[in-house]
Amino acid sequence: MAIPILPILGAVSTVATTAWDTYSKIKRAKRDGALPERVDKLEETCLEQARMLSELSREFERFVKAMQEAQEEQERRLAKLKGLVFGVTVVATSACAVAIWLLVR
Repeated sequence: MAIPILPILGAVSTVATTAWDTYSKIKRAKRDGALPERVDKLEETCLEQARMLSELSREFERFVKAMQEAQEEQERRLAKLKGLVFGVTVVATSACAVAIWLLVR
């Protein structure tokens, strides 16, 4: 079960870009002297959102790594199970062959 990581990372990247553009516009508006108090508040809000987005990105990265590790573990278990089934099939086929040989003899 593959996890589509690239579309999710693309969405996170888009959100981060939008947040940065908003932060840049607010900073530019502040520099131009337009409503300094509101700009300060908006700047603080944008910085807080950027911090939250950064934390969300770190959490998401940890989640993706955990999911990949779980998937790799599942694939290892499946490989072991396939080997076991193959071994049992060989033993069962051999036992049937010996039984038929003994009956025919």
